[in-house]
Amino acid sequence: AGIDNRYFMTGLITDEKTIERCVAKAGKDPTAPGFTRIETRIELVGGQIQPGSSVERSFTVYGGPKKLSALHGQKISLGEAIDFGIFSVICVPMLWLMRLFFEFASNWGIAIIILTVLVKLLTLPLTVKQYRSMAGMKKIQPKMKALQEKYADDKVRMQQELMKLYRENKVNPLSGCLPMLMMMPIYFALYRTIFSAVELYQAPFAGWITDLSQQDPYYVTPLLLGVLMMIQMRLNPSAGDQAQQKILMYVMPVMFTAMMLFLPSGLVIYILVNTVLGIGQQYWIYSKTDLNPVPAKA
Repeated sequence: AGIDNRYFMTGLITDEKTIERCVAKAGKDPTAPGFTRIETRIELVGGQIQPGSSVERSFTVYGGPKKLSALHGQKISLGEAIDFGIFSVICVPMLWLMRLFFEFASNWGIAIIILTVLVKLLTLPLTVKQYRSMAGMKKIQPKMKALQEKYADDKVRMQQELMKLYRENKVNPLSGCLPMLMMMPIYFALYRTIFSAVELYQAPFAGWITDLSQQDPYYVTPLLLGVLMMIQMRLNPSAGDQAQQKILMYVMPVMFTAMMLFLPSGLVIYILVNTVLGIGQQYWIYSKTDLNPVPAKA
């Protein structure tokens, strides 16, 4: 039984064979108006004690940070108290790597940056495939639009002609989505790793960022992230119409920046570095790709 928050916990451990059941409840605290009292209780298996005899039961109480090595070292592992979500199989190695980089850099912010760069390099082949597919779709956009107008009343024929166009130009409309779907678990696992790491608690980075577990006090990194996201949107050879382009270019970065304002600065640094690396990748890939549209035949 225990109570925890993101970084710390208090737990009571006993032999599982002696546990009847665990009970938890929450309600108003009569001694502190406006606060909630949370209680967890272990009920042990009952029985009779013979005259002159005694029963001894031992307990272990853990109170401290949710550090994975310490939690696994208990009589009964408390490692699951760290909520890595469904991608824990990826999060644990990432946490180990981040600790390894910290031993080298002696700064958790730099450790986050090195880990982000490493993940970006590992996913580079998928990223290249995604951006090249997006560029290919952009090139044949005029032809696609012409076919959609020509066969507007015949949806079946329009789909047939579009598939033929894809084959002729060696373009797959799904190939731009599949790499992103494959990368999402990795990036989400990295997000959960940084979000849950107690090592970032009160850990300074540089300058005004003195605690990576707290928000940027001057909102510099979230605002910079919003500007970089707009730049990244401009680099994208999107095939959408002008209205969609404006929504993606302005509304999405503003919404994302608003969400970043109150997140831990360690997380914002990760997303900021990831965005900078993404812009560099896009610029490099698009500089080597012909993005001029293929004109539709008259």
